Amino acid sequence: MKVGCPTTLLLSGCLLSIRHGIRADDAPTQSCPGALDMRKDIDSAATLHYAVVPSSPSGSGNGILCARLEVEHDGWVGFGISESGQMAGSQGIVGVPGDDPCCGSVLKYNMFAYGVNPMPESQQTLRDTGIVQQDGKTIMTFTKLLVEDDEIPIEVDGGNEFLYARGGRTLGHHITRSTFELTPDSPPASDQQAGALQVGDEVCVTNYIMDQYCLNLGHFLDNSSAITLQSPELHSFHCLLDVPLCRNSGYVVLTDKNAETGMHCIGYRLDDTDAVVEAGSAAGQKGYCSICTGDESKPEYGFRATVKGVVKELGDGSSGITGAPILENITVVDESVEKCSTAAADPVCMAPEVSGTPEATPATDPEPLPAKVDCSKQFCTQVLDEAYKMRYKINVPADTTEKMCNGCTISMEVTYEGEAWVSIGFSKTGQMVGSEAVM
Repeated sequence: MKVGCPTTLLLSGCLLSIRHGIRADDAPTQSCPGALDMRKDIDSAATLHYAVVPSSPSGSGNGILCARLEVEHDGWVGFGISESGQMAGSQGIVGVPGDDPCCGSVLKYNMFAYGVNPMPESQQTLRDTGIVQQDGKTIMTFTKLLVEDDEIPIEVDGGNEFLYARGGRTLGHHITRSTFELTPDSPPASDQQAGALQVGDEVCVTNYIMDQYCLNLGHFLDNSSAITLQSPELHSFHCLLDVPLCRNSGYVVLTDKNAETGMHCIGYRLDDTDAVVEAGSAAGQKGYCSICTGDESKPEYGFRATVKGVVKELGDGSSGITGAPILENITVVDESVEKCSTAAADPVCMAPEVSGTPEATPATDPEPLPAKVDCSKQFCTQVLDEAYKMRYKINVPADTTEKMCNGCTISMEVTYEGEAWVSIGFSKTGQMVGSEAVM
């Protein structure tokens, strides 16, 4: 949904008098401070600057959150308020840039497992909205009431759980998503301490490499029965390295399993995707993983590597991905080349999902590795995201081989659980520019 300038201004200019039945003379409209002094570094590309103005008088319902979300990105950005850390049942504020600087939209949305819908006009109560792009950043600003009817409240005493996401030029599936926490009256992130680990420390850790998309998803794209942090040994090199959704989401290195949860913990976020892809493609078996170069002695599942690097940023103290520190200047080599015995400092141990994921199996009884499927003999299935699946078969003529594949064709079927246009693109780089698509 795209809203032009006059509508956006109308929505942002006529709000508080209709909420909660409060008249302007009963609860005067609060104003944001001149500077948003609080800061939250959500990830290496996104920073939230904010201030909380409590209700005055107390209990009058006119408290506000003043926010400016700055993201090094060219596309839509989103800020969500959640009770579970999941999309379903949460509410979001999404800014979509317009072709003209004046005419982007910043609106409130109801969130579902597979998408979002704009809230009714009566709930579009944001003030001071703006969405601009400058100096390589997308910047969204808004002012929101802390408490509104039929919406998740923002508690002044903290402990809130928030969502962040970003995507393309038009509103669609996110390319990055994370959860984070902030306490409105806490000191800025730059003043917070994160244990003994310090920026500039040198680190070496050996464990499984995982992409952030599958971490957020809770299972692997090509194996929905395997829980991400429970069974990283079942994570295919194909899913880890070939799939753009996974590769472009960024990588982390895990630590050993937590005895209480039976789940691996997150050690560090890695700021160099190319280094991970280069090491992984050399370590994995060519075949199911199309960019891997290893022979049949190399694994197809479970990339364990040794990562060395320097701490660039500390974690934000949350129990999600952003709670893990970021390493820069990294080197990545296969575990068979070198190992480190040092454990990660203060790993982030996420609790298992309460619902929506398969029951965890004991670490002593791992699931068998998925059998290799010949996609020239039968249709194979690729899960592109939670709601989007593709079936395909490579048709090999009788006068050629699978390796040469002269005159080969592909038969495809895509299924989306919902009403939307669908497409499949063909690319050499993983980018839209220069690629081709069937829609």
